[in-house]
Amino acid sequence: MSLSKASTLKLAALIISFVVIVVGVIVYLQYSIWHPSTDDAYVNANVVQITPQVSGEIKALAVENLQAVKKGQLLFEIDPAQYQDSVNQAQAQWQLQQAQVLADEEAVRVAQAQLTQSQANRFVAQQKADRTLALVKQGLASPEEGDEVQGTLNVDNAAVKASEEQILQSQQDLEVQKMQVKSAYAALMQAQLNVQWTKVYSPVDGYVDNLSLRPGMVVQAQQSQFAIVDNSQWWVDANYKEGDMQHIKTGQTATIHIDMYPGHPFTGTVAFLSSGSGSTFSLLPPENATGNWVKITQRFPVKILIPNSEIGANFPLRVGASATVRINAQ
Repeated sequence: MSLSKASTLKLAALIISFVVIVVGVIVYLQYSIWHPSTDDAYVNANVVQITPQVSGEIKALAVENLQAVKKGQLLFEIDPAQYQDSVNQAQAQWQLQQAQVLADEEAVRVAQAQLTQSQANRFVAQQKADRTLALVKQGLASPEEGDEVQGTLNVDNAAVKASEEQILQSQQDLEVQKMQVKSAYAALMQAQLNVQWTKVYSPVDGYVDNLSLRPGMVVQAQQSQFAIVDNSQWWVDANYKEGDMQHIKTGQTATIHIDMYPGHPFTGTVAFLSSGSGSTFSLLPPENATGNWVKITQRFPVKILIPNSEIGANFPLRVGASATVRINAQ
């Protein structure tokens, strides 16, 4: 039984639709392979924690929360009074140690002069002893005279030895004192550095965030007080499924749609591919060797840089903003 014309057209339409769908699916799959995308992506930047190097009371606060700052701009100042006192004390101690070095150098010179004098006295005593003892042997001088010159020579020998030991002691004292001068100078430099550290400057261009400091508050050294978001470089951390990683390479371009700017796509460049999945570096990484193992598709972070020319003044970015990324892997 032959099909009617309407049935034939309907069958043809179904076949054509099926072919179009199959071709569309194939094209989509091929496109997805060479243009992998993910919506597990977030804007990121360098966040610098502002940490004072010294403790003390906040004397002045020069910025406000969410304010834009430039590198080298004053952020806040800690009361420098106690640290300036330390500088004055260290300065006085350094000068005192320097004066002591001069005194020890003079002591070395006095000891050397004393040694010269003792050596001269010993030389005279030695000459006199040699002559007198020779006369004693010849019977031309009494034994008492021989004993006297020998005793004088022994005393002068002991004086020379004592002078030599005094020189060694004076030289050792001088070396110790020179080390104390270096130590005092180091303490002075540290005290001056502490005064400099009472003024805290911005290390980068960016935006102040999470600021709660107020004048009069006491801050502790090495404790973070607030953050500055560095706006010199922005990127997106896109977490791709492991099956999408086969064609992704550094240098490839990417189209980025950030949720806060839905009508403005950004163009970025693949900069780095993580060498491990996100779970690998977690505090408690998975133990897949256990008997309760369940296979879970892993995701690998891909860092995509956004050039500053793409951002501009009209599209300021925020750390943590959600994004969708599609990489051109062809």
